[in-house]
Parts: sequence; structure tokens; C-alpha cells
Amino acid sequence: MRIQLLSQKEKEFAENHHYMVEHFLTKNNLDEADFYDVVIFGYLHAVQDYLAKPELSKYQFSTIAWRQMKHSIIQEFIHQNRPKRKAIMADYH
Repeated sequence: MRIQLLSQKEKEFAENHHYMVEHFLTKNNLDEADFYDVVIFGYLHAVQDYLAKPELSKYQFSTIAWRQMKHSIIQEFIHQNRPKRKAIMADYH
């Protein structure tokens, strides 16, 4: 799912629960400068999913948000560790 432009309700909900992003970064020892942009997209996916899908209301929002943020981090690590990004470099003289 791609993130769409947030509605006013989604913006307010995201602002009210933003502390979860900072808590997630701290709890997982992730540097905010390096991982905030990765985690925030997972968080915004969680906001949109949680408000759009009534069946998710049986769970706490924090559960949905943490799973999405963790998924975003995992996908980033997979992306960063692909063989084409880990090529052996040698000096050419």
C-alpha cells in the first residue's frame, strides 16, 4: 500500500500519537538521523490502515504502529544488504 495524502483526521491522529515513533527509535537503539525517515513511513502506513480498516480497532494502535515500523526497518536492512549494494571494491592502478 502506498501512502496517500493524509486527511485532517489522519493528521490529527498521527500528531497525537507521534511519541510512538521516538519511543520506537529509542527502544531499538536506532539513530534518529539515520532511521527517522524509514520509521515514519511505517508509522504513517499504520495510521492510515488503522483508521481505514475497522477490523483493526480490536487491537491497540500501538500494536499496529510498532509492527509497521518494525516491518519498515526490516525492509530497509534487506534493501541495504542486497549483494549489489555490497559489491567488493578494489583499487585499479
